[in-house]
Formats: sequence, C-alpha cells, structure tokens
Amino acid sequence: MTGLGTFSIFKRAKYSLQLEINHADTTGVQWVNVKKTNNEADRSVMKRKVLAINGKNKLIS
Repeated sequence: MTGLGTFSIFKRAKYSLQLEINHADTTGVQWVNVKKTNNEADRSVMKRKVLAINGKNKLIS
C-alpha cells in the first residue's frame, strides 16, 4: 500500500453526497456514497444538485 493510499484510509470527509436505494426484495435500504469532500464550495454544488433532483426548496443539512 502506498503512503497516499494509507493516508486516504484515515482521512474523513466533512460532507458527503449519498443516494438512498430502497430495494424491492428483502435487502432493504442501502446508502451509496457518490462524493465526499471537505470543501465548502463542493458542498454548495451538492446541495444545489439535491434540490434540483428533489424539485424542492428545502435545504438538506
């Protein structure tokens, strides 16, 4: 494992964009990470994407 790979295992992201998938079988609900970031500008972009997908004016925190 490289030094960069080792570092990335322990680095935590402050913001995360996730999809909720509700399977039709007995699997249940699954959360999939799409993007993780510590950047405030990326967080704003992710919020706008969520609002566009949901078609709502409610902010996600």
